[in-house]
Amino acid sequence: MIRTLLGVQAKILKHTMETNKTGTNVSHVIIGFVVILFLLFALNIVTSLPAAYDAGLVELLFSYVFMMMLGLILLMGVPQVFKHLYASRDLTFLFTLPIKVSHIFWVKYIQSFLNIPAALFVVTFLPGLAYGLHAGVHGYFYPALLIVTLAMPALGVAAAYFINMGLVHIIPAKRANELMTVMSAVSGVLVYGMFQLPNLLAEPGSDMALPTGLLPEMPAWLPMSWGASALTSAMAGEVSFLLPTAGLAVAAAGLSFAASALVEKGFRSGWIQLNEGKNKKKKAGEKGRRFKVGSPVAEIGWKEWRYMKRDIREWLIFMPFVFLFIFMGFGYTAGGSSVAAFRELDPVLSWTAVQVAALFIYAFFNGSLSASFVAREAGSTWMLHVLPLTGVKIACGKLWMSWLIPFLPVSVLQMTAGILLGWPVSFFLLGLVLSALISPALSALGIWTGAIGGKYNPSNPQNRLQFAPSLLMLALSYVYVVLTLIPVLLVVVPAESAGLFEQVAGGGIIGGSASAAASLLQLKLTNSALVMALSVLVFLFLTIGTCVAFLYLAGRRIEQGIQVSMPDSKE
Repeated sequence: MIRTLLGVQAKILKHTMETNKTGTNVSHVIIGFVVILFLLFALNIVTSLPAAYDAGLVELLFSYVFMMMLGLILLMGVPQVFKHLYASRDLTFLFTLPIKVSHIFWVKYIQSFLNIPAALFVVTFLPGLAYGLHAGVHGYFYPALLIVTLAMPALGVAAAYFINMGLVHIIPAKRANELMTVMSAVSGVLVYGMFQLPNLLAEPGSDMALPTGLLPEMPAWLPMSWGASALTSAMAGEVSFLLPTAGLAVAAAGLSFAASALVEKGFRSGWIQLNEGKNKKKKAGEKGRRFKVGSPVAEIGWKEWRYMKRDIREWLIFMPFVFLFIFMGFGYTAGGSSVAAFRELDPVLSWTAVQVAALFIYAFFNGSLSASFVAREAGSTWMLHVLPLTGVKIACGKLWMSWLIPFLPVSVLQMTAGILLGWPVSFFLLGLVLSALISPALSALGIWTGAIGGKYNPSNPQNRLQFAPSLLMLALSYVYVVLTLIPVLLVVVPAESAGLFEQVAGGGIIGGSASAAASLLQLKLTNSALVMALSVLVFLFLTIGTCVAFLYLAGRRIEQGIQVSMPDSKE
């Protein structure tokens, strides 16, 4: 029966590809092209490594590669597993058929494995295979590599299934909308804890002698260490590789079958609990309450804010932001470090580093958030045509709120960093002005991207862009940030630093960039006022011009009519 169900899933996938929109199939081709490029890049790196290797260093690197693999599976796989277990539209039909629940479970398990875990298997197995051939390792390495790189994803998928089937009974059914948020939060906490395990469990003085000196040795009882030990032993031709390899395979298989043993309680009853309906209670409205309508541009922004407040899932986009700053900051202080070491740095250097980090955060969040403001209009796109407003005014209404929501928390973090690092007041103000000028264009870019490639899925609110437009938006966002940073750094970096760039100057992208930077700094050394004035003008042209251009394009697109892709829409 499992084979039959897998055949049905394959036919569904085939028919879906045949009836998909052209843009969707193109996005799949782009994904495959990106994966191939990444593989070629990884293969180029591993084949350029020296054939001679240090066993301890290779074992440590293998263990961290496997830790990253499990971390990615938990971070992205836990919400994906929830979707396969409880949000698949075919479950309503499958549960009415005379099919064992365990068979349905194994089909969903295989479906989950053939997603992100299978891709991670490919991008780890092939480079590992290439490195083994390049280094001329023992033949034991190749079967061990196959087993270990298959067992690691299976272990991660089984853990993701346990997490989902456990939490679905803790969260009440009336909070089903928030369950996806909880899943993402739990996966983020687990990944953070996984990356902190080496720091928390490492013994003093156990750091490996790496160029960075920052990687602690992995505890031997972790499955990542088992896989790394198996591979390094197999590379040397030692028969002892069999024990950790077999242990890892047994652990992956055992955890997978243990998850399948919970299908009756964790799978079917959990699905029933989530689909039994919500307790909807109408709130008594306040009598005599009056609403004052402001300007149309302001009201459009407030409308988006009220929508976000109603559904906690809309805030999922900020989940990586929370983990990045709160958990990473906690991990840094827990590691015995102090802010005093950073306070000794040059304030210009610390200010520049914080601003660069803030701008890349804006590049990641602003576009996605503003694009969701457009994609949310999926059921009311007709209304945009009857409003007595131009497309540019509608875009401006969405722009100011999508810009303000990330600007406030990032500004608070910038100010906190400034207080801890001892910046002068002028640095605070300059950082706020810099962010206020650069970030609106990113929001305008997101509004335009949402207008040309929006997607609406009520069960997954944070996914509001089709793949190809989202890739375009991400690329344009980072290109824009890099271009705007050039005049900023030209103003901030001292002209005397030209000699440092001249030492790196040469061929290639890095060498050419260093050569151009040295030439500009030399010009700044001789004509400081001219270079500073031109840098400010170029900066204002890039920021204001980009924002106005994308607002105009988004407004034109809104006036022409936007089409938001729906889950069931087919051409």
